[in-house]
Amino acid sequence: MQSEDRPTGGRLGLWPTGVVAFLGGFVACAGWLSWSAYGRAPGLPAPKEFPTWQVVACGATVVLACFVAAHLSKWVKSGGLAAAVGTAAGFTTAFCVSASADDTGQSGVGVLLSELGWMFALVILMSARTAMLRSPSS
Repeated sequence: MQSEDRPTGGRLGLWPTGVVAFLGGFVACAGWLSWSAYGRAPGLPAPKEFPTWQVVACGATVVLACFVAAHLSKWVKSGGLAAAVGTAAGFTTAFCVSASADDTGQSGVGVLLSELGWMFALVILMSARTAMLRSPSS
């Protein structure tokens, strides 16, 4: 296994990769969680109940946004990590918009757990991606 980061076929540097990932995470959260299939139209404050399929689709969209941003990056390892950080930050920023309307303050804990959870999960996925792209068979 190589210790240095190697270039890929992508064109984006680290900051643009993070920005693309941020936008993907933001749009995934806002797009899926600003409405509910239980009959609530898009808008603020966001609904509080969602069917399971809608939450799973939101999560899959976040992961897809991260992989797309990482694929567009020039770098295998650091581009993947920039994509993970950007996607988690974008999702959490969109989540903060809804959480700001909470009178109880409990949404602040949800925002923190969201950031930590997405960051952990996406860094793991991007590390696995890096290992697969660095393997001798690739």
